[in-house]
Amino acid sequence: MKNKKGFTLVELLATIVVLAILITTATAVVLPMIEKARKNALISEAKEYLKAARTASIEESLDNEGEVTLTCHDISSLTGEYDKNDKGDYSGTVIIDNSNPGQSVEKISITNGKYYIVATDDVTKNDLTDSIPGNYISSCSHQQAASV
Repeated sequence: MKNKKGFTLVELLATIVVLAILITTATAVVLPMIEKARKNALISEAKEYLKAARTASIEESLDNEGEVTLTCHDISSLTGEYDKNDKGDYSGTVIIDNSNPGQSVEKISITNGKYYIVATDDVTKNDLTDSIPGNYISSCSHQQAASV
């Protein structure tokens, strides 16, 4: 009898089929988890950008002796305040209206390119959508044009 070394073609094909089934199953499980993480990251980032905009608005108000009542911040301008986003994956605006004393109104419009959030005062999962909302404000120049 000969001493056989190596694998037969059938054994190799069976191994490849088993690996393909495992990869397909793993992909079906992992992809929804990635999407959920992407949604949660956008919600978390939106909350942090709101905080950064509040800080910038307070600083602007102090610099102008309390005269500022409406501030609009592009997300890109807040990266100095909140520099966690190195990639620049997020865009949108944060508007803070302090025209009513003691009652600040904050509105955020933010996207990561796939999901969108438009929220007033607080960001929740219910504010997340996968299509552009009609009240989405992409930049402060759009806001200024709308308020004129």
